[in-house]
Amino acid sequence: MLELRAFSLGVLLPGLIVGIGLACVWRPWKPGPPPKKSFFALFTAIAFFVSYSLLLELPPHPFGDRTPAGLDWLLWIALLSAPLFLMEDAGKALTLRSLAAAAMLAGLLRAMIVHHWSPGTAALWLGGAAVSLALLWIVGAGLNERLEGATMPIVLLLTATGLALVAGLNGSARLGQTTGILCASLGAAMIIGFWHPCFHLRSGDVSFALSLLFFLTLGAYFFSDLPALEGGLLAASPAAARGAEVLFRLRAIPRRNLAVVLASAVPVVVAVVRSILAFQEASSTDFYYDY
Repeated sequence: MLELRAFSLGVLLPGLIVGIGLACVWRPWKPGPPPKKSFFALFTAIAFFVSYSLLLELPPHPFGDRTPAGLDWLLWIALLSAPLFLMEDAGKALTLRSLAAAAMLAGLLRAMIVHHWSPGTAALWLGGAAVSLALLWIVGAGLNERLEGATMPIVLLLTATGLALVAGLNGSARLGQTTGILCASLGAAMIIGFWHPCFHLRSGDVSFALSLLFFLTLGAYFFSDLPALEGGLLAASPAAARGAEVLFRLRAIPRRNLAVVLASAVPVVVAVVRSILAFQEASSTDFYYDY
């Protein structure tokens, strides 16, 4: 029964929320010009709030008496950042997203900053994380310019599914479940992409999904047992897809899309296989954390 409840609230429910929302915006059953916005970020944020509150428990919010701790920030990152990724003014949007990302990084890693790191170490970690996130945004934007239909959601879904599996296998069922909400949202986008061939995630939607993946991976590294190599492999998946897109740009679109998907899958598969092998070695020990 627990498995059925987790699947219903953590996968089926968010998939329905995002799928119905995208279907209402794109109307794949009715030919016509594509909408100016897909609102994927907004629907995914709603799905996060609903599923997270029902599946896990609503954590303290950032403006209350209790400061959210560690992984509690993941829900608020999704909710508070979503409106910024709907903005159309590129310069203003980038500035606000960068400021919000810096604040959310500080919130997510507050325990490390306060209790473990020196000011210099904190500056290095936060600066490196900010640069890494900016590079992900650049890679995602470049890749998304060339892809339509289900291809971009598939690339993001592969990375998210790999993270959910790797996080669960390396010690945190809660992180795996949280990432599963994003997987369901991307799965819904993929279905709409197959249904509506002109479906196209907006640049803000892709940056939003990559931001969530980045913060989830960072949380898995610092608050679970996610090895750095597996985290790096998962982060390399969008970059591998971008490289394949550049190499196969002049080929037929179906062949190019297949190359992009396969390239993005390679580092994910390696990360998952490594985690499965490590899990089998430690299978005699119950090492799941209570978060």
